[in-house]
Amino acid sequence: MPSQNNKPAGALDRLLNEGTAGFDAGAAYDLYENGSNTPVKSGGSDTAITAEPANNPPRLTITPGSSSDDLEFTNESTGTWNEPLYFTWSPAFLISNIPQELEWVTFKFSTSGEDLGKGDTLIINRASQTFSGHPGFVSLVNQGGTSNSNIKYRFTLGSGSGDYLSDLSGGGIIIANNQNYTTAGSGYISISDNLRFTNQSGSKWSGIDRVKCEIRDSGDNNWYLFDVATFSSVDVPDLAELRITSLYHDLTY
Repeated sequence: MPSQNNKPAGALDRLLNEGTAGFDAGAAYDLYENGSNTPVKSGGSDTAITAEPANNPPRLTITPGSSSDDLEFTNESTGTWNEPLYFTWSPAFLISNIPQELEWVTFKFSTSGEDLGKGDTLIINRASQTFSGHPGFVSLVNQGGTSNSNIKYRFTLGSGSGDYLSDLSGGGIIIANNQNYTTAGSGYISISDNLRFTNQSGSKWSGIDRVKCEIRDSGDNNWYLFDVATFSSVDVPDLAELRITSLYHDLTY
């Protein structure tokens, strides 16, 4: 697997809102040799996106539409293509039948350790965008993050000591659908619905300063950690309510 510039671009925001199922076939690609700003090969291909939140690290995998659509780049020039080679892929989303190309990511290839001479061919049958963040993010992208009833969210309060309030009857956990996650600027998403935690434990919650968000879709029984958001420490007496009116997650991976 080649190394890559692991920086999500505009296409990721689109997939976050629509889910990988909302991706429309069609993509533009370019292959660059080292030190050049002009592609040595350009073209297009039908593609598919597969979300793999359980992979370590979590990833979105880009594949051609069928095994016969492997991307082949043959050097037909008289000179060599100098390594490393750079492959860029831009998905096309169809809006009123008008393709809208959005930047995805740049992949850097080192093949056999040698430059590609005339007649040499580079074949790409898969490229994966991996993430250093939590697998719940990839699961959210796969399902589409805005008001999708297929997604369940679990929010759990916790304290600075690392303890989480796992007793459902105590009110420290909320499980809900349709949390209206939306992009809120580059690298962030926000939740617009209030989260109301009512202490029903019979004693005071002390030093509450974080909320853990986990995600599960309808086809999976596993909870995937999305993020842990922290805030100023508060105590919550018995029968009191802790309300979170806005929740932001940093998605800079």
